[in-house]
Amino acid sequence: MSNSLGIIFALVALTCWGFGDFLLQRAVRKLGNWESLFIGSSVGSVILFPFVLKDFNYFTHLSVEEVTILALVALTFFSSSFISAESYKVGKLAVVESVGAIEILVAGVLSYFIFGEKLSLVSAIFVLLLISGILLVALKPHHFRREAWIERGAFLALASAVMLGLADFMISFGARATSPVITVWSFNIIIALIAFLYLKMNGQLRNFLKDISLHKGLMTGVGLLGNIAWLSFAFSIQVIPVVIALALSEGYIVLATSLGLFVNREKLQSYQLLGVLLAVLGAIALSVSIS
Repeated sequence: MSNSLGIIFALVALTCWGFGDFLLQRAVRKLGNWESLFIGSSVGSVILFPFVLKDFNYFTHLSVEEVTILALVALTFFSSSFISAESYKVGKLAVVESVGAIEILVAGVLSYFIFGEKLSLVSAIFVLLLISGILLVALKPHHFRREAWIERGAFLALASAVMLGLADFMISFGARATSPVITVWSFNIIIALIAFLYLKMNGQLRNFLKDISLHKGLMTGVGLLGNIAWLSFAFSIQVIPVVIALALSEGYIVLATSLGLFVNREKLQSYQLLGVLLAVLGAIALSVSIS
């Protein structure tokens, strides 16, 4: 694949995460974290199974090391999702919305030391421009109050950002060690099993089936968009550096904010509009510089 195709995959991830998070916010409020996690991973397990079945011989010949990597990918992704959800429950935690840049930094540092990935000075400048735009969009007026950054949930928010960055890197590692399809399908099937056991042990399966019948379209949308996003991201890092793929795809924050602006009639501050402009310009410049 060429760099241009890698950029396209990253932008597909951006689009799907933007719309997917918009739907996921509604799903979590209507159904809860565990049910949303279960349906998302279940949809991914089902729609990707035919592709895994097609390469079943390859799948059955995975080494112990590769199987271990896939298991670690699943556990890391599950942990990051769980901590991220919990971070919103401790204190007000408005700060959680603004930690995307830390996620990019963690994945970038790991990719530098383990994959040996390096950016040119020009690409690094455009990445910083894009990250700055994303931060400006994510920050809201109440984030500038000192108490928002020192409340008891702030450390959990930081842990969430670090775990998300680690999950991004592990998915990249798994996709390069095996294949993007096998990596995404593997963490889906493992997470679906964990979520199913939780719902079963807590007697919530009956409520889950009832909720699914009431919100079929919403849950299908969450499952499809989330999995297309992760699959696109996994394909993009096959040809472009992880930090660039992640910086481009993290632009979904701008898209999600725009959806809130037009659909929910939310208002943006002047600095947030500046952030949208910087993020768009940074994404375009970065794409042109590496294509």
